[in-house]
Amino acid sequence: MQATAIEFKGNEGKVTSVILKSGEELKADVVVIGAGIRPSTAFVKESDMIKKSRDQSFLVDKYLKVTDGLYAAGDVASYPLVFLDNKIVRIEHWGMSQIHGKIAALNMLGKTTPCDKVPVFWTTQYGKSLRYCGHAHEWDELVFDKESDGLEKLTFVAYYVKDDKILAVASMNKDPIVAQCAQLMGEGKMPSAKTIKEAIAKDKTSSFLLQELLTGRKKTDIVKSDDKTTQSDKKPETEKTKSNNIHYILPIVVLAASIMAYYLLNFARKYK
Repeated sequence: MQATAIEFKGNEGKVTSVILKSGEELKADVVVIGAGIRPSTAFVKESDMIKKSRDQSFLVDKYLKVTDGLYAAGDVASYPLVFLDNKIVRIEHWGMSQIHGKIAALNMLGKTTPCDKVPVFWTTQYGKSLRYCGHAHEWDELVFDKESDGLEKLTFVAYYVKDDKILAVASMNKDPIVAQCAQLMGEGKMPSAKTIKEAIAKDKTSSFLLQELLTGRKKTDIVKSDDKTTQSDKKPETEKTKSNNIHYILPIVVLAASIMAYYLLNFARKYK
């Protein structure tokens, strides 16, 4: 992965640039380091039965079992990710910690349940919606699905590719593409990078391909459905809709009036 930072340059205590492993120098005013955490597992000693990874997380099987009677979940567990052909990974997303907890508990209860979920992460910062699914520790290609000014407008989809296989997908303000990709990954239906690039070249987007794989509907059917939805959204408010609105609003008005009358009556009694 040539994007690894190996050196920071600065002047008078202020950073001015970052040197990458490839030798490229990037100008920078601020550098944010996301170093993650080191699992606190020293309270459990390593042995022939209890193995730990290099970062001191517990090595578990697909059932999140360390050894008989001991399970690990969340940030302290390194486990085989089915989607990546059982490559050992450690996912530091709170969503996966929740899933791990449930799976570990089921296995403790004797309900054999493998951990085969696709990792998903999301956040919204300053009105921008970032989504991510899969897991790409390294990649050899990054495929963008965007308009010509998509990166500047922060509206795009990025596919992380290794040997033509899509390992992860990130999107900015392009919901629900990442959710669709997570489902396809989980079902073993995620298309190859080549197929994604062909779809982008043909349709100017990968969205139609993903929807077709999930629903079986062709592009023409999806477009027609979207057109009908748009037209229905523009329909004027009918008398029935107005009646329904009044049906919901009227009880609220009556309740508010009752509360006001109650306080006015108590006020009048107090100062009578």
